[in-house]
Amino acid sequence: MMWSKCFINEFLTFDAQYAIELLHSLGSVFDSNYSTNENLRNVMIELAKQDDKCFYQLALYAYKKLQRNHSFDLTTVFNDEEFKAMYDFNKKDVENSEKPQSYNVAAVHVTPTSTHIMPLEPTQGHRALRHKAFNGIHDFCLVYLKPDPPAKYVNQCNRFKNVFQSGIEICNNRYHFLGVSNSQLHEHSYWFIRATSLTEAHQKRQKLVNCNGITNIGKYVARLGLWFTKSHPTGIKLTFISDKQEFNSRVEQGDMCVTEICDIKRNDYYFTDGNGLMSKGLARIIAERLDYLVKYEQNELYPSAYQIRMAGCKGVVIIDPESTLNQFYIKIRPSMNKFDYDEWD
Repeated sequence: MMWSKCFINEFLTFDAQYAIELLHSLGSVFDSNYSTNENLRNVMIELAKQDDKCFYQLALYAYKKLQRNHSFDLTTVFNDEEFKAMYDFNKKDVENSEKPQSYNVAAVHVTPTSTHIMPLEPTQGHRALRHKAFNGIHDFCLVYLKPDPPAKYVNQCNRFKNVFQSGIEICNNRYHFLGVSNSQLHEHSYWFIRATSLTEAHQKRQKLVNCNGITNIGKYVARLGLWFTKSHPTGIKLTFISDKQEFNSRVEQGDMCVTEICDIKRNDYYFTDGNGLMSKGLARIIAERLDYLVKYEQNELYPSAYQIRMAGCKGVVIIDPESTLNQFYIKIRPSMNKFDYDEWD
């Protein structure tokens, strides 16, 4: 029996399907064993139904074993005893974990001669991953352009071009290029999103940045890249208030607000380029949520400056010395605003 896409569809969740894709990426080392051993297939399907994340961990273990030993017996991994041991280990690991929230995202390595599905890659996450218009982590994948050994540099080739034109297939779904941060460009890594066509991918891209007013492609990529900068979510939603009097009133009521103030400019030089203000109260709340708040005797210590990505803004906000712990606001400046966007969270 030859490998069939139907094998993927026998598994019900993304994690389980990705586990099979990962093993399938090894080629005949896995395919010949899996496609001809009906008992092995049935056992793996049943284990995946019990706990897909535990099943993925078993598959990852088998993947590493098969890389070192092409004749490795998969039945020594995919059985009830090993599954229970992995399940108990994962449960204990989650209970003892103190790591901040991270995401495990699909990863693909593309070289001039091959395409490899890689193990799920942990990432800190960014605003696009958390955007309400998308369906979570499984809508995304990271694509890396890699040279073939022993080459050290990535050169232009038709396979790389084809990846951006036709996309990549994972778990019988097509993924197309969405965007990239400035730091990722240096690493030749790119964010792709689940989409049936380039047109659908562009429609999803427009949910992040409307390109109608941007005619320079480099500028557009840079603006779009703000969505893919690694960041920590605070879960805080602010309301933009343009009227100064209303803003002051809302702040005194304890509302969480954001407004715009002027840049300080002298002799055509912006002294406040990319810098805004944050109230002491909001700075403290953010520090507490991100576990940066330090309590020392009768005092509390928290950062006096934060780098932010909010709405269409980027830059740094420092504590407003005139604010109090009972005020919760941010004051942005025009130099921080890179594109129009109305969600202030």
